[in-house]
Amino acid sequence: MLSRASSVKQLFRPTNVISLSRSVRHRSDGVKVVLVGGQSTLEVNLALMLKKSNQFSEICIYDSNTRNLKGICADLNTIHTPSTVTYRQGKHALEESLQNANIVMILDQNLPPEESKKSPTPEALETMFFNLNAEFCSKVAEAYATICPGAILAVAAQPVNSMTPLIYSIASKINHNVTINRVVGFTLKDEIQANILLSKKLQKPINEVKVPLTGGSSKTTIIPLLSTVKEADTMSEDEIKNFIEELRRVKEKQLSAQSSPLSSASALYRFVSSLAMAFKGQEVYERSYVACDLAPGCKFFVAKARFGPAGLQLVEPLPQLSEYEQALFQSAIFHLRIDLKRANDFVKNYSVDK
Repeated sequence: MLSRASSVKQLFRPTNVISLSRSVRHRSDGVKVVLVGGQSTLEVNLALMLKKSNQFSEICIYDSNTRNLKGICADLNTIHTPSTVTYRQGKHALEESLQNANIVMILDQNLPPEESKKSPTPEALETMFFNLNAEFCSKVAEAYATICPGAILAVAAQPVNSMTPLIYSIASKINHNVTINRVVGFTLKDEIQANILLSKKLQKPINEVKVPLTGGSSKTTIIPLLSTVKEADTMSEDEIKNFIEELRRVKEKQLSAQSSPLSSASALYRFVSSLAMAFKGQEVYERSYVACDLAPGCKFFVAKARFGPAGLQLVEPLPQLSEYEQALFQSAIFHLRIDLKRANDFVKNYSVDK
């Protein structure tokens, strides 16, 4: 049984809570975003992009490891923008990093070097990431539920199909005020990659091509809806199948953000910026892995979603699918149910007293 009792420690050891400034004021005209975990290169690239924006009052980097962030944050704070970059380190500093957070972005943990050198199959790599991220994400879910349940929680930790429902389930059991509309899975990079592939295949400018996706965020669940793309009308059935296979191969290669820290950071920056605009009251649309009833037996599904200050506001219905897309849709449902079961099985056996 999950309990609130040990989810948050009241006191934090000074050695585990480190900041570049003695006092960082939370400004009402800005947004505080917290980057939790993540491979060092990706995290720093993302922090740099966020620092250059004027949307944020504070960018806080939390890392449970002991790598040196002091110099990185000092360097970032010399960029002439209003936001302040802070950091917290150590297992006992997570709760403090989340104080006054408006947006929390959970990133992947680093695979141990001995594991990443094994050249695992995509299925084995996904399992590795699940085993690596599940425990860490659960601790983040506990702290989120207690410290900042009103924040928007974005999940980029792999596998997103499992991590998103896992995090929501744990957070909502600790605090019943946690709403599913505030928990969202990051899939924007999939859409960007689909746009790039199709623009190359059709030899059209990237700004003239937009491929809507649905399903999930894995090789077996990603569904590009090419039947809705006017520019793809000339593609044969074989060309469409080849495009989808190519997109899925790219998804395999990029399962780990370590392989593409710059493009991953760019996509994450756009997504966090969209959530910040939504938090400030603008209506923003982003295709994401969100709570909806588009597919039977799937708690979350990739869809075009409208976001506002409280997170998800509206999910647009799916367009009419082609016969081939219907087959992909049914296959995705099958695999997403497996991903959801894996998350549910973990939650059943998880205890905050561990």
